[in-house]
Amino acid sequence: MKRHLNYLDGLRGLASLSVVLFHMDFFFGISTSSSGGYGRESIIWQYYRFLFDGNFAVCIFFILSGYSLLISYNSNRNDNYLSSSAVKRYLRLSPLVAFSVLLSYLLWNYGFYLNKTASDIAGGHQWFHDAFTGAPSFMSALYQSLIGVYAGETSYNGPLWTIKIELFASFFIFAYCALFYKNKKNNIISLFTIAATLVLFDKTGLFFSLFLIGAMIHRIPAQKGYKYLIFPALYLSCQTPWSGLSIQLADLIVKDAFYVSAFLQSFSSVLLMLAILNSQKIKKLLSLALFVQLGKLSFSMYVLHLPIIMSVGSTTFIKTSHFIGTSNAAMLAIMTSLIVIFITSYATYRFIDIPSQKVAKFVGNKLAT
Repeated sequence: MKRHLNYLDGLRGLASLSVVLFHMDFFFGISTSSSGGYGRESIIWQYYRFLFDGNFAVCIFFILSGYSLLISYNSNRNDNYLSSSAVKRYLRLSPLVAFSVLLSYLLWNYGFYLNKTASDIAGGHQWFHDAFTGAPSFMSALYQSLIGVYAGETSYNGPLWTIKIELFASFFIFAYCALFYKNKKNNIISLFTIAATLVLFDKTGLFFSLFLIGAMIHRIPAQKGYKYLIFPALYLSCQTPWSGLSIQLADLIVKDAFYVSAFLQSFSSVLLMLAILNSQKIKKLLSLALFVQLGKLSFSMYVLHLPIIMSVGSTTFIKTSHFIGTSNAAMLAIMTSLIVIFITSYATYRFIDIPSQKVAKFVGNKLAT
């Protein structure tokens, strides 16, 4: 049975919340701007963007998945666990993914996505304005909810781009461990595999490597000194494509700053995991009840937050901006969106996520024995 580690839930919950706040950039930019429209000049916005970065949070998700998938296997080395986990992976992910896509279709089809109008009122924001263009189709939404997402089609819910990597990188980890985990030269094979994926598959290889590194962290002996890696981890986590370090390194190695930023943040997630696993104080902090509860809701929060921001957040902003001003309306949109996200996430966690975990476990165990 998989051991439950509260501090991993806490880390996952904070990462998910970071993604949610990252995608509220439009409203934060308005609420902190002196012009009443969207702006990035405020020092508050600069700190906000410094602290909350969705790309770094995604790196945490990937390395956490690689580590978590092998917690039980690392202790018992039972190959039946690998086969059963592979069988249930799709069943574990799909119910919430499908629900979020079909919910997005309904919101889009019946005119609840008012992000374009909200953007026009604020004087423009390209990403926010351009989301959900074209005409929705029930059949395309149904296909995307069950199959298309795993082929990289995410027109109904952009953040689901990670689900394709989550599924196939999990299969990769299970297959890799079945073949090489017990091999005496496992560490050398792992390093070679990581290098090969980085060279052959660019950014996708980088994310796959995080799964493998997460799995291999189980083999790294505990060292008290690793806890100090938290400091370089936090520094590198903030290196966006627009930071000075990313741009300088990109010029040096003739690579685009987006890849360099992804590499630095991926490396940061590795350092962060090593720091957490070797620090009782950090584990205790992440095990606080609030963070653990966020961790339980993290998957629901992740798949549902964008449709809610684009519908509930936009509607709140539009309906109140003429009465309380755009800055106050944007702040109200943030608070309203967060409340709806938490309530909806709790409901879907109770009535979709928990049952889907039980079904996936039952089917996986039956088919793998």
